[in-house]
Amino acid sequence: MRDQLRDAITELAPQGVRCGVLAIDAGHIVDLAPEELELIATAGDRRTAEFATGRALLHQLLGDTNPITRTAHGSPNWPKGVVGSLSHDRQHVLAVVGDAGQYRALGIDIESEHESDEELRASVVRSDDPLIDAAAAFVMKEAAYKAWSDCGGALIDHLAVHLCLDDNNFIAEMPTPKMKVRGGFTKACGSWIAVAAILTSLSPNDHDSLTPRF
Repeated sequence: MRDQLRDAITELAPQGVRCGVLAIDAGHIVDLAPEELELIATAGDRRTAEFATGRALLHQLLGDTNPITRTAHGSPNWPKGVVGSLSHDRQHVLAVVGDAGQYRALGIDIESEHESDEELRASVVRSDDPLIDAAAAFVMKEAAYKAWSDCGGALIDHLAVHLCLDDNNFIAEMPTPKMKVRGGFTKACGSWIAVAAILTSLSPNDHDSLTPRF
């Protein structure tokens, strides 16, 4: 399953973005730096294992062991020149990491297709969104939000985001600051996965093409 998930996000990710998947394992806790341990001092066992596995994966992708702290809104505090994103389900942590010279921000999300229900649809899917599985809409909007929030976007709900689709590509139209975030989505191992990116070479509103691979 790990290889299938990695292949799926590698196919979705933009050119030059490093992708990784790691099974959640509490054993990674021993490798956390003191600054990282401090961030989960009051967390439960499950959250601690997720956090430790996420940091282990990021250290692998970045190729160093320098502590990775958190920003004010909870995302990893990336080293200078790096952007990225993390997500997890019940079994795995997924991550994408890229060059800040090429990407302003990245976003990734995963959600089990079995989580779709009418309550989720009501809280995520707008009347002007395409007809799509609610969990698929959720991961697209979450991935786009993660990238957008790293560019200054505030906390919003999913209904504030409008989706446009073309096959397995999407544009998420974000509110203030207005931005069109491009991405791709797929289903793998019983889960929906989405990866979104904001390029540094284009202004936010230039992201109106649904061309695959960004």
